[in-house]
Amino acid sequence: MTDADGSLYTKTTVQIRKAVEADSQNRSEHALTCYNEALKLIAQLIKDYHGQQRIAMETKFCEYASRTSALISQLSTKPKYRAHLDTAHTTLIEARLAFSRGDTGAALDLYVCGIDVYQNILLQEKAAGSSTSWCREVHKFATVCLIEAERTKAKAAPTTHSPSLSP
Repeated sequence: MTDADGSLYTKTTVQIRKAVEADSQNRSEHALTCYNEALKLIAQLIKDYHGQQRIAMETKFCEYASRTSALISQLSTKPKYRAHLDTAHTTLIEARLAFSRGDTGAALDLYVCGIDVYQNILLQEKAAGSSTSWCREVHKFATVCLIEAERTKAKAAPTTHSPSLSP
């Protein structure tokens, strides 16, 4: 493990501790943000592991992803969106795993699908005149998808310049 990997590993461990601590203190929104950041970091780490270590990392990734899905549902005051949120978040998780496996094409497609679902929820809420902390969390996840899609796109074609994925 190089210094850069060690630093990434340390950042990941710190982020996981923050998430678990916030979760145990029932600070759900903060826990969700911390878990999300931890998942992003774990996805970056997974590609450097092989064999049993990789399987263990992917297992932890799935555990934390499952907890974030539960938190999203818990925070959702809009039951009609729970299925859509689950779909969008599962898509984000699958995109991160595809990215960690080096499948940038599949990752990019999944990120774009996630963006679409989050964006549709936000458009429906905007049309209904709603502006809640829940909407801000959904917006955060849409932004995460967009940022990670841009990073994936840059990795897929680092020598060519493509238009932005931004709407």
